Amino acid sequence: MNRSCFIITGTSKGIGEHLSRMLLERGHLVVGIARRSSEALLAYTSYTHISYDLSDAEGLEPLISSVIQQLDLENFGMAALINNASMLEPLKPIEQCSSEELTRSLHVSFLAPMILTSTFIRHSEHLSLQRKVMNISSGSGIYPAPGMSAYCSAKAGLNMFT
Repeated sequence: MNRSCFIITGTSKGIGEHLSRMLLERGHLVVGIARRSSEALLAYTSYTHISYDLSDAEGLEPLISSVIQQLDLENFGMAALINNASMLEPLKPIEQCSSEELTRSLHVSFLAPMILTSTFIRHSEHLSLQRKVMNISSGSGIYPAPGMSAYCSAKAGLNMFT
């Protein structure tokens, strides 16, 4: 089996944490990017946590560029970016949402995956290994729900981008 390297956002809980654990148990290297760390994942020696708030769009390109430079990716069969992180909030009617809430939500759920993907592709194109980008979406990107306009819109945008 060729060992692979996965860069995954939103690894502190939920799908990101569970997916990371499954990959780590199969012997792969995982670099997790999330605001908080997962104690369960920190127990694995092939897991690296990077504490980062994905709403800070300006720092995303230097972040991924640095991660790719620090990893010796030529020793892997594949490198993958999994854009998993997302924000459900704000969960209220649009007229009750502040511009700050909407901006933060769309930065994390839509803008960050676009920037991370662009940077990942650009900074790994010289490598001879297989590369993949996976974007985790939701049925909410197809079916609207009351009070979830920012989340549904971000997921619909992510679907179109993908």
